Amino acid sequence: MHTNKGSGLLALACAFALAGCSAGPSKADAQKAIEAEFSRMFGAALQGVEIQGFEMAGCRKAKAADGYACDVTGKVVLNIAGTQQVRPLQGNLRFRRDGGGWKVYEK
Repeated sequence: MHTNKGSGLLALACAFALAGCSAGPSKADAQKAIEAEFSRMFGAALQGVEIQGFEMAGCRKAKAADGYACDVTGKVVLNIAGTQQVRPLQGNLRFRRDGGGWKVYEK
């Protein structure tokens, strides 16, 4: 029986190339970046942040800046100084790798 090692290597190279094209943040990484941004914005007044119903789709290389542009939906539940606020989370956000994690930007 004859095996073609060259075609196996080609398939492996193609798989790595495709994986590299979709190297944006995972859903968990994106959520963590959004939570960190709200924590940064509200500082000590923020007693808790939770993202509910989070969905992320359509991630692609951002054109105008470094990172990946992703369409996101869900809602953010904030506990600010003991008062709960619910804010919609819908639109296109840009995620960029920063050190060991991800940061989120509006565009």
